[in-house]
Amino acid sequence: MTDQEYQHPITSFGGYKYPQPPLVGIEPGAVLYSAGIGTDATHDLAFGLNFDMNIVMIDPSPHSISYVGQVMHVINNGTLPEEKIICKEALMIELASRVKNGETRNSNFSFLPVGLYTENGEATFYRPKNASDVASYSMYSTFRGSHHEYVDFQASVLSLSQIMKIQGHSKIDILK
Repeated sequence: MTDQEYQHPITSFGGYKYPQPPLVGIEPGAVLYSAGIGTDATHDLAFGLNFDMNIVMIDPSPHSISYVGQVMHVINNGTLPEEKIICKEALMIELASRVKNGETRNSNFSFLPVGLYTENGEATFYRPKNASDVASYSMYSTFRGSHHEYVDFQASVLSLSQIMKIQGHSKIDILK
């Protein structure tokens, strides 16, 4: 396939490339689970703005909780948050414009501030201490227990089947 046969579903920010619609299996009401949002929901917003979908964003990290809170504010209100935008200001501005102009689909967005894991419980997440405030966290790290300093936090983790039960989904179409 050539680049003309692909599209960047939301913005000029790049991101994932997919074949031009219709995408096989992406029917109205399809379900997308996106674990590890961090401070970049571009992929999830692309699907939500271009298809009628149920999007479940999953991430327990403190910076993600704040960031997704801002994204959800823009989705629900069509306005930028009053507080300083955490990350990707141009994306937030474009998203607000598209919401105001009625360019969104009938997608449902939700957020779970938990980690996705093989079982339900609590887990410790780590990141290098000298990393930026928006660095990725991991349950497994080469720096844990080594000479590197790290910061950590405890968070709830849920299995995929438990998240599906909570969300009322019997199947998912895309897991990222």
